Amino acid sequence: MSTIVKPLLLLFGFLLLGINTVWSQWQNEIFRAPQPSILDSLANGNESFEFEIFRNRIQRRSNKPYLQLGGLQYTKNNEYFQATNPGETIFGQRIWSVMEYQNSSKDILATYSLGAMLQFPFDQTLSNQIQFKPIIKVTIQAKKSTIFAGNIDGHVNHNLPEAVFNYEWALKSPIEYGLAWNRNTKYLRSHTWLNWRQQANTEISQQEIIVAGFSSTLTILQHQYSGIELQIPAFMIHEHQGGENLKQPQPIQNKNNSGIGIRFISRKFQAEYYGIQSLDFSPQPQQPYQNGFGQLVNISYLIKQNHRLVGTYWNANEFHAPMGAPIYGCVNLNNPYKNITSKEIFIVRYAYLKRWVNNTVSEFRFEPGLDLKTNDFLLSFGLYFRFIIGDWSSYNP
Repeated sequence: MSTIVKPLLLLFGFLLLGINTVWSQWQNEIFRAPQPSILDSLANGNESFEFEIFRNRIQRRSNKPYLQLGGLQYTKNNEYFQATNPGETIFGQRIWSVMEYQNSSKDILATYSLGAMLQFPFDQTLSNQIQFKPIIKVTIQAKKSTIFAGNIDGHVNHNLPEAVFNYEWALKSPIEYGLAWNRNTKYLRSHTWLNWRQQANTEISQQEIIVAGFSSTLTILQHQYSGIELQIPAFMIHEHQGGENLKQPQPIQNKNNSGIGIRFISRKFQAEYYGIQSLDFSPQPQQPYQNGFGQLVNISYLIKQNHRLVGTYWNANEFHAPMGAPIYGCVNLNNPYKNITSKEIFIVRYAYLKRWVNNTVSEFRFEPGLDLKTNDFLLSFGLYFRFIIGDWSSYNP
């Protein structure tokens, strides 16, 4: 079998797997980010912090090329002082340029995006500072469904709680490549995706990493005039790490997180609860916990325009999430000897967002917390500044 046909067959198989998964699970709705940040609310141009992945961001334009230029300055400092998560500082700049072309019929809108992104993370040596990422994306939008190929809408668009998906990936690894499918009906909305995070390299014994998942929300109550909604969110995410014929054999890893919750939404107030399970069914697990469970509560209040306060409570036992924010885990996946059986934390989050001129925006976040098991003080803060020349495009930096 040729070297070209084999990857195409693999791609087709994963596409069928993703379609089968979404139809066999609940289909769903919106995720309104309980921890608002420039990585979610700003990415969708929404000053009120209400994050709506499924609102129609792709506007019909005349059939001529369209160019967008943008930049982001980011600073994020986490001071946690824990063995499972000591903290880190993320500091850098990003610039990007995207050209788009649209072709539409009566019921279908196709958008083709081509561009590049350069990132300068200042936490690396000079020779490794510049990260180059191509932007190649095809978006097919119909009445109820949207399909993405190439650069998928990743990170916050996966609609997962922070314990399962760390939104700092949007700073460290800003572009995800793969396939995604969103489906939107009156009460059910769904997002299913497949992401190739890392390619196998036999020479340096680097394993491939593939991540697949879905998120969904069922709206069981909706009052149009008061803005009150009652929703049931659900999700599943799976990470596979493997590879054949490596010079130095590496253990195959298979890890899974799944959960279900309930969410209440009003115009200024939001509360949600999640029960989340972790499962490691690798042939040779590389960390001490096979099964784990966590409970997450978020209560959010919009104080006034551009000011939001969020309280987060997390209680977990032997919980681990390969893509989750490390502060929620009971094990340091980079050093499995640093682990604890249970974790209980409370975090207060304050976010201020300011829109300056056109698409120039800035945000400040201050997030003090307390480890209720050890009485240790936790602190995180961030400052972000972003500008975009041109209107919003289908590419979300």
